[in-house]
Amino acid sequence: MNFIIIKKIEDEKILLNFFKSLLGNSIRIEYFDNYLIIYHNFNNENEIRMSINSISADLSFMPFVYLSFKPKDAKKELDIALRLLKNLNSGIYDFKEAILYSSNISNKKEILDYILEATQINSDFIKEFALNDLNVSRASKNMYIHRNTLLYKCDKFLNDTGFDLKNFKDMYILYSLVENK
Repeated sequence: MNFIIIKKIEDEKILLNFFKSLLGNSIRIEYFDNYLIIYHNFNNENEIRMSINSISADLSFMPFVYLSFKPKDAKKELDIALRLLKNLNSGIYDFKEAILYSSNISNKKEILDYILEATQINSDFIKEFALNDLNVSRASKNMYIHRNTLLYKCDKFLNDTGFDLKNFKDMYILYSLVENK
């Protein structure tokens, strides 16, 4: 199940009605500290982002929103996200953006373990690929694996985690977690 975290505002009824109309009545709402957590089964992240941007223009402010889509372990991601959000300003964030824009992340090893669990990739693979400047041929040679095996592992990792090891920004996030655990 997916979830959305919203920092509470004075008139939260407007946002709740907005999310009910967007996501349908099958949502479940919980309150935690200064946040509303909306659980849903809607699978179009782009539509939700565009709708939030649209309503923020109507309300003249940008709400503080975290979007989770297809989490492996919703409870664990929720726990990690709530800690990451303490260091962020208003805006719309997903898991990668929350890690990228958070300052002073105290639970880097936990985040890395959450990302890597149930994948064929370990932190040494990420580090070696990054140190080879994301160059598939050079990295595969230095790791003593076939180039196609490396590409397969990268594609599988993207499918399992949403992180693209061949994308600089995604690799930067992962490498910073590996180096600072």
